[in-house]
Amino acid sequence: SKGSTLKKGLLSIGTKLGKKKKEVLKAYKHAINKYKEKRKREITININKLKSPKTKILLVSHPYNTYDDLIGKEIIKYLEKNDVEIIFSDKFDEKITNKLSTELSKDLYFKYSKDNIGSIVYSKDKIDGVIFLSAFPCGPDSLVNELVMRKIKMPHINLVLDDTSSFTGTETRLESFIDMLRGMNND
Repeated sequence: SKGSTLKKGLLSIGTKLGKKKKEVLKAYKHAINKYKEKRKREITININKLKSPKTKILLVSHPYNTYDDLIGKEIIKYLEKNDVEIIFSDKFDEKITNKLSTELSKDLYFKYSKDNIGSIVYSKDKIDGVIFLSAFPCGPDSLVNELVMRKIKMPHINLVLDDTSSFTGTETRLESFIDMLRGMNND
């Protein structure tokens, strides 16, 4: 949690590549600072999206699904094409979301599950709905998402994806979900 393993690993690689320890440490500190700056910008942008007048949907997913070219990117493109403001569960301050996750479950073990679930609690009064993007073989997704869907009192949809999923079926489900959210907001 303090990055010591990462730091040690990079020091080992750097010195094996012929760099001095001091050079490697300087590069490490520079990279960490750049990462923190980028992360802060991403969090700020994500939080500002919660003020959007558009239909706002929280996309709850592991980053390796969210930003995958064949999984999440197609969903993101579809939602953007339909004028939906996408709020990303992985772009909140994890110190906050980890604490908030206990409001829905005190027994979560996995870091990404805590981040995802805490993001729901953080944004619940500012979003119109939640899309859970679940990987078919992922045990934590199947357990945690099911638990949370039973507890939250807001519109949600669970898209369970595997490598044989056609986007056509996903598109139809997304279209229906967006229509339902917009219909609820017009009442």
